[in-house]
Amino acid sequence: MLYTLSNDGPINAYKISRATGELTAITGDFFLGGTNLAAGFVDLTGRYPYTANGDAENVLAYRMSPSEELHRFPAALSPTSGGNEWIAVDPTDRFVFVTNSYGANKMDAFSITSSIGDLVTVPGSRYATAMQPNAVVCNASGQFVYVAEGTGSTGGIVTAFSVNLKTGSLTPIAGATYPVGGSQSGSSR
Repeated sequence: MLYTLSNDGPINAYKISRATGELTAITGDFFLGGTNLAAGFVDLTGRYPYTANGDAENVLAYRMSPSEELHRFPAALSPTSGGNEWIAVDPTDRFVFVTNSYGANKMDAFSITSSIGDLVTVPGSRYATAMQPNAVVCNASGQFVYVAEGTGSTGGIVTAFSVNLKTGSLTPIAGATYPVGGSQSGSSR
């Protein structure tokens, strides 16, 4: 499945042909998202898409049904620190991390309920970051999280956190801030 987001709310879903790579649109009124959808990510199973809903300051959680219909969890409006910018799912499909820019300068952590994909705030969440955290990425083992933070043309930093693999709580790695030139946005696993 391929999902695309739009700032004005709709989420588009496409089935990908394994043979040709061709996309087939999946239609329906169940693809309505929020407003100012900043970023989206799907767990590795493809069953649970998540999107950072910037204006409403929450994360929306969805479930892909066996009949390939996308359904939003009715109670799945996991609140965040505000101004959501970027979202990442760790490679073990156990945790979701959301950076919150626009004055919040925080990162929220959630655990994924494995049976239904719902999100639960990790105890101690709302981790402080530097100015304007705009991208978050997990390393391949899920043991570390990196946040790219920038303040326009003045440069920025990448901050590293260690992840408690049982709880999802984060600990800043002492001295693990790395300067980068210019504002950093967009990141990949």
